[in-house]
Amino acid sequence: MANLSDFPCYEPNKPPQYHRYHAEISFLDEVEAITGKRWGAQGIGKLREVVVVKPDETEVESLYDEDPAFFLFNGDKPDLQRMQRQ
Repeated sequence: MANLSDFPCYEPNKPPQYHRYHAEISFLDEVEAITGKRWGAQGIGKLREVVVVKPDETEVESLYDEDPAFFLFNGDKPDLQRMQRQ
């Protein structure tokens, strides 16, 4: 299980500071690392392909209860079964 200190730019009781993280690692590099595929930049034109991640147990980990402000849940984790149905 991960620790809060494992998250890039973690600061207690503050929302994530992704702008600092993405100053070092681009969003497209992060998506490539997750999906194993190089993705193009967003832009105007015909949508050809999208990344969709099926919700799983990582959406409701108990770690999120340790700092709801950082995980942006305000103490209310999502309903996993509802997310999966939708």
